[in-house]
Amino acid sequence: MHEPYAPASPRALLLELHALSVVLTPCPDGTLRTQAPTGVLTPALREGIRQHTDALHGLVEVWEERAAILEYDGGLKREEAETLAWQFLREEHGTHG
Repeated sequence: MHEPYAPASPRALLLELHALSVVLTPCPDGTLRTQAPTGVLTPALREGIRQHTDALHGLVEVWEERAAILEYDGGLKREEAETLAWQFLREEHGTHG
């Protein structure tokens, strides 16, 4: 059986990781920490994360900022703010790779 390939674009990869319950945390040094359920991060996904670290770092920061704005300025509960922030990434950044 062939291992599935990771999505080619950083945005698609981030959305796939989110769907798999993988949490990426950007670190100040430009690296990403990953938290994932056991067995979820295949070698292909790990390689995709490695190849797209810079772009993923930026996308996660955009998501975190959007969620914070929706929570604090918009008065939404954190869970709702995070859901809307993911929707923003799917729709607004859909054509940016």
